Amino acid sequence: ETIVHGYEEWGDAVFTHLRGMFGIAILDTRRNRLLVARDRFGIKPVYWTERDGLFLFASEIKSLLAHPAVSRAVDAKAIGE
Repeated sequence: ETIVHGYEEWGDAVFTHLRGMFGIAILDTRRNRLLVARDRFGIKPVYWTERDGLFLFASEIKSLLAHPAVSRAVDAKAIGE
């Protein structure tokens, strides 16, 4: 509730006003967009992927891996990155 009011007040800058650990998604239907953010130090992670025209995100990797569009196979090209 507090974060929603902060978003109404400061827009995207709401995240600069937050302290502590957080992983947040805000669906802004008025502007037709989704904001996904995490704390600066990444204490609360946000995992995401794009697959088959879907944008999927979760606070735990196992949640993404549970989706049928997400493969558990290792991407050899991504290892070096």
